Amino acid sequence: RGRKRPFLRGGWQSPTWGGRGQRLFNYVGNETGYDRIEDFENGIDRIRFLGGPLTSPDEVLAAAREADGGVVIDVGEGGLFLAGVDLENLDASDFVFGYF
Repeated sequence: RGRKRPFLRGGWQSPTWGGRGQRLFNYVGNETGYDRIEDFENGIDRIRFLGGPLTSPDEVLAAAREADGGVVIDVGEGGLFLAGVDLENLDASDFVFGYF
């Protein structure tokens, strides 16, 4: 399995691709704007929140909503867009928090 750990910082116009295998996408938090993950694989990949107002899976799922072509997770005035993902398929196992 891959060990890539991309840091999300590209914004909506600069999508992030994780590569092959299991990935851990590190979300540091945006003051404004949305980071876009193009190839999130539910049940394989995870998103790690390294700060910001979302500190539990329940908070992330409460901030998530269906959008055209994927799921948006609102974090303040920015957040994440997971392209090609269905909200009903996300659960607590898709998210981790803090440094480890």
